[in-house]
This record gives sequence, C-alpha cells and structure tokens, in this order.
Amino acid sequence: MVYIYRRIATVISQCFLPFPAGWIAYNAFLSANNNVATVITTAPDVELVPASMICSTGIIGTTPITNIGFSVGTPDVIVDWSSAAAPANSDPADECALVLWHEDYNEWSVLNFATTATRSDGTVTGQLLRIPAGGETIHVWLVFLSPDHGNSSGSVYSSQVA
Repeated sequence: MVYIYRRIATVISQCFLPFPAGWIAYNAFLSANNNVATVITTAPDVELVPASMICSTGIIGTTPITNIGFSVGTPDVIVDWSSAAAPANSDPADECALVLWHEDYNEWSVLNFATTATRSDGTVTGQLLRIPAGGETIHVWLVFLSPDHGNSSGSVYSSQVA
C-alpha cells in the first residue's frame, strides 16, 4: 500500500476526506485499504485486490463508470460516465481525476484535477505510461472533487482488458 500511495498521492492527499482528527491522508488510505484491498498469497507476499481498493472518500455521491475504451496505438484510456445522473452533493463543475493501473507492468498513472474534465463533460482521457497490448488488464478509479476542493466523492472502480 505504501508503494501505491507514493504513486497516487496527489489524488489521495486531496480526496481522503474526512479522516479522523490528527490523521493525515496517508494514514487514512492505509487504514482503509490494508485489510480489505490486500490478500496474503504466500507470506510475506501480498496481492492487491483492485476492486476493493479505495483512493477517495467524501460526501459527494459516486458516479458509476459506463465505459472504458482505448485509442488504438496510443497510451490513451477513455473513461465515460453518465453526466445526466447527478448524485447527492454533486455539482456539474465537480473536477474529475483518474487513477490508472496497468497491471501487467505494475505501472500507475494519475490524471489530476487541474488538467482534466468536469462532471458535466461525461468523459475524460487519461494516459498510461506505455501503449497497452491486447489482453492486458487496465484498472481505473474515478474520483470527483468539488470546485472549491472542499469535498470529494468516493472512488469508483472498474477494469477493462485492452
């Protein structure tokens, strides 16, 4: 989890809200994920359970991912969601971020809030570190942050084979 935190800290530091008084986002991330998002395979080896990992908490309702697509011959990952469905405490101007994990190479990418789409766009494109080949699994976590950066949504997970 520490390895993952170091690669996606920009999202976690803004979106692990609220966490217990005196905790930093790092501690909240580890506490939320150590037991539920990992499984011991052969001690001391631990495996990630991607569908159980969360990289954001908050009071804004979650928005399901409707489609994950790939732009052939590029590292682009296109993620769509329903812009019509407005969850609790959301705003059309909520900023979107993506966390991408290219499992086959254990490479993590983050599309941060400052350079991305808003909730009303319904789509965002992130980039992997390398072009995915057929049969490789790409994991995606979608997060929204309020325009004033005071509230965040819980992360939503999905995956797709390229």
